[in-house]
Amino acid sequence: MELTEQSFRDRLSYLSRAKIEKDEEWNDIVRRLKEKGVEYCIVLPLFEVVLGFDPLKDVKMEQGSDEYSNQRFDFVITPQENNHYSLIIEAKSLLETNLKKHEEQITKYMRDNQEYPWGILTNGFEWHFFLSKKYIEFKFNDDRPLDNYKSNKIFNVLSLSLSDENFIEIMQGMRKGDLGTFWHNMAKYTYATIAGGRGKRPNIHNNRSINEYISEQIKEAVEIKTGEYWDLIQSGKMNKGDKVFCKNNFIDLTFELDSGGRLILKPKRANTHDFAEFIKHCSNAVELLTAWQGSTNTFTDRSQVVKALTGGKKFTKTLKNMFPFTPSP
Repeated sequence: MELTEQSFRDRLSYLSRAKIEKDEEWNDIVRRLKEKGVEYCIVLPLFEVVLGFDPLKDVKMEQGSDEYSNQRFDFVITPQENNHYSLIIEAKSLLETNLKKHEEQITKYMRDNQEYPWGILTNGFEWHFFLSKKYIEFKFNDDRPLDNYKSNKIFNVLSLSLSDENFIEIMQGMRKGDLGTFWHNMAKYTYATIAGGRGKRPNIHNNRSINEYISEQIKEAVEIKTGEYWDLIQSGKMNKGDKVFCKNNFIDLTFELDSGGRLILKPKRANTHDFAEFIKHCSNAVELLTAWQGSTNTFTDRSQVVKALTGGKKFTKTLKNMFPFTPSP
């Protein structure tokens, strides 16, 4: 049967329904497709029948790096309107449900090969889009570094999945003839967000609601959300990952700072050594401790932590003394 855009849409709909509703069918698909199946049943048809690329002329497969002999990219697509830069795509099997552990691979490729400032990492169901900071600096910041993002080399600016209602419509922003413009506008919007809104922000997609959806993801990815320790991070007196402790006679909390100076409480970093006292001073004690034990929580400042613990509305001097916060030396 000839594969058309409609039959390919039907294929993606079937995959999405199988994952959500039909465990046995989904598991069978996962076992049969593996990584090559994802490449040839999902990635390549998407770019051919939906986005209009000719796999014989427009797509390079298993392309080796000119710089590093040990690097090989699953797909390389170069836009017609600008052949200075290309998009690389790395595909994994549907079994690889945690794409985070594979991000280092594609971000390393993009750092090492500056002609590939745009990247997609996918397992066929989940799709993560990456932009090179170097490309953004060169295009929009006179090749000057974005100082507040020294530790960031590559930005993960957009994440989609087949279950997203507008997945195909979003991907159609990268049709043949529009690919370079799509990524250029994503980069320009990213820069405008980083720069605090200077300059007119471009439309990334011609559909208004989709454009807002993409824009919100970019803002979430790159806007620095600052916290109480921001000034210390900026001055170099503290660094991302430094510890801040809150300890008293009944509770022991260990936070890490993020790049914006916020307090990150990771799982199993909240403990009580006197439960009776904990219940006495902290409302919703059991539920709160259970929640903090099992998930990562982010706080702007100390007062947010203490208010959550006590249910109080003000971070009074008494509460400051009861819950002392001590940065690691």
